[in-house]
Amino acid sequence: MSHIHNNAIRASLFPWTIVRLLPNLQRITVGRFRRRSDAEGHLQVLQRLIPLARFAIVFEVESERLTTLIPQLQTQLPQQQIAAFCQRWKIQEFYLFGSVLRQDFRPDSDIDVMVSFQANAPWGLLELVRMKRELETIVGREVDLVTKQSIEQSENWIRRQEILGTAQLFYVAG
Repeated sequence: MSHIHNNAIRASLFPWTIVRLLPNLQRITVGRFRRRSDAEGHLQVLQRLIPLARFAIVFEVESERLTTLIPQLQTQLPQQQIAAFCQRWKIQEFYLFGSVLRQDFRPDSDIDVMVSFQANAPWGLLELVRMKRELETIVGREVDLVTKQSIEQSENWIRRQEILGTAQLFYVAG
């Protein structure tokens, strides 16, 4: 029990982790850091020392904290308005990611949102801008809006892994 408690404390004090990705889909923890910038600096050194190895920076949040955080967000964010927004724009899934799920979320922080669309949604770039503005009006903050497809196809595998690995589903079309 204390081992689990110690891991939770370590994850909350040093949430940024560098992992080495192995071919068999396993990962080995290389180091833990308080700040992402520290992890990025160490990652650059590792990539120079071991150029053929694959590493990733992972933000680890206690699952217990996420379980309590998402219900809090659901009471703070206007669920019915977001559901109506998703239905109007043919959004299949609406995810939250980034600082909104972490302890460093502040009153002036933006909200990072990732969406996937239903197959019959014909939206382009101009519609994404309209969606972003409408969503900012609904939540009363700046919003960074990305599509799940763009993240899945991103060549930046570290960003892709971080977003897809930490995103939390907020709405799914019924």
